[in-house]
Amino acid sequence: MTINGFETGERNNQAMSLAGYLFAIDVTPQDIYDIMQTVNERSNEPLPDHELNTVYMSARRREEKKRARMSEYGRD
Repeated sequence: MTINGFETGERNNQAMSLAGYLFAIDVTPQDIYDIMQTVNERSNEPLPDHELNTVYMSARRREEKKRARMSEYGRD
């Protein structure tokens, strides 16, 4: 996926999966966005910028909520 871009029909799912993985391994938010843009540009049918932004922000919010829950239980 990172070499050939996102597959048409799976672009949103693959972008969300990639972002979630990168957040989980503590890649910086700016680097995550840059990586997503690069992969998207390699796609046969790239996502529009606003859609890529939406996917990124959704993944970021999900990760922030997950980390807040883990902190509540003493697992940072």
